Amino acid sequence: MNDEKETLFQSKRARYVIDIIVILAIAATLWVRIDKTPFNIDEVAWIGFGYYYHLLFEKGDTESKAWRTERARRDFPVGKYIYGLGLTLQGHPIRNLNIYNNFGLLWYKPYELLESITPDLLFAGRRVSWFFSVMALWFIYLLTRRVAGVPAGIFAILFLLINPISSV
Repeated sequence: MNDEKETLFQSKRARYVIDIIVILAIAATLWVRIDKTPFNIDEVAWIGFGYYYHLLFEKGDTESKAWRTERARRDFPVGKYIYGLGLTLQGHPIRNLNIYNNFGLLWYKPYELLESITPDLLFAGRRVSWFFSVMALWFIYLLTRRVAGVPAGIFAILFLLINPISSV
């Protein structure tokens, strides 16, 4: 019989409870900030990029002239599909390039650009970003916890949450 007592961070059950508390704290912290985040013109661009999800996965169109434009090859293709899927799942599918075209015309006029989309669509785009920010921080926490322990994992995500340079 082993007489050694487990510390709080060595107990499997305690680690699971701590993990759940951490993910909920990350999610709540980022959710509280979702409405307070100032508008960034790139939000409209990424919402507009959701069109490529529609084009590839809903229409199955790989021959459209939209694929031959520079904007189709710019930035991260997977990000475009993720935004498109996230917006579609929330009932805001992007079925044409109008939003992205507005971005091209109004990128230097942020207030007019913001008025070119509905508040619901902007919030839906922010929810997609929120979800993947939570998942990224969760991954960082798990990785850091595995390498250096629970306190280091918590410190890593707290540092990212309070760091003004961080984009989460």
